[in-house]
Amino acid sequence: MYIRQLPNGRWKVVVQVDGKRQSLNVDTQREAKKAGAQMQLKLGEQPDITVVTVGELIEQHLDLVAERIAPTTLENYRSLQRKVPDWLGAWRIDQVTTRQVEMAYRTLLDEGWSVHRVRALHDVWRPAFSTAVRWGWLVANPVSEAHQPSKPYKELVVPTPADVVKIIMAADAVNPELGTALHVAAATGMRRGELCGLKWGDIDLEAGSLIVRRSMTTTTADAHGVRPTKTGRGGHRAIKLDSGVWAALRAHKVRQSERLFGYGVTGCEWVFSHDARDPWRTDYLTLSFSRIRNELGLPHVHLHSLRHFSASELIAAGVDIVTVSHRHGHSRPSTTLDYYAAHMPARDDAAADIMGRLLG
Repeated sequence: MYIRQLPNGRWKVVVQVDGKRQSLNVDTQREAKKAGAQMQLKLGEQPDITVVTVGELIEQHLDLVAERIAPTTLENYRSLQRKVPDWLGAWRIDQVTTRQVEMAYRTLLDEGWSVHRVRALHDVWRPAFSTAVRWGWLVANPVSEAHQPSKPYKELVVPTPADVVKIIMAADAVNPELGTALHVAAATGMRRGELCGLKWGDIDLEAGSLIVRRSMTTTTADAHGVRPTKTGRGGHRAIKLDSGVWAALRAHKVRQSERLFGYGVTGCEWVFSHDARDPWRTDYLTLSFSRIRNELGLPHVHLHSLRHFSASELIAAGVDIVTVSHRHGHSRPSTTLDYYAAHMPARDDAAADIMGRLLG
């Protein structure tokens, strides 16, 4: 494989195997290496993997999957990779062993990395090395068998009903639209991206229900990215609204119309929007919530805690797991159980009574 930079700044890669020759011009040296390796495979020769480092492999893998994952996830992966020490990114992938991977994890922990960050790195490396195997650069994936640090136990913080009502009322006093958004979040368990992506066309105010169809993402590169919801049959899920949320949304629609009419705008498709053109940014919702929470002296309550509140209160009230799982968009009821099993009420006495009656 021969790679050189052309006078116009582009890169040319030439591969010749058994008299068969292929060439290609690309924009960067990294693209030239990737294209050359793929041409070598196509022509029946194993690529020179000694020049491929861990850092280069991760970059090429992220380029490959960029269109298949959420923009925020991709941004987080790239940010994580930038934090990887130079000595680790410079490893040749053909010399990486499972033991070395586990030792690297331990070293990163000793250097101050959190368990969460190391586990996230593992989640990036494992599929990247699988890509190297698929491309024929490696025979086996050394990361797939590596033991990552155990996930530390983290107690689920669930706010009390009194705290949630206090937060909604405080938000409503500052900005009624924010109060409505938090009311909807607490009642339905919607994720913040789903809340920001809600359109009036998704809400049936006559029937008192809404359909979660999309999720908004906010990144530095793209202020508003739209993606499907994480889960839900057919890519969406329907949620029944209680009378309180129904009334709050009706009042919110009237206020929004009056506010926008003052700006000369006659309609808005987004339920939560500043200017009728774009929906709220997800970081706006998070920061606004945080200010209200801090003023109330509730630093332990996060925006996502409203989702936990919704699920745990429904389970405690005896709503079946399948229904709770559907409302919250979990792919399987078992996921709901894993999250909220500790908040399920103890009913062992009732179970004993049932068996006693059955067995006489």
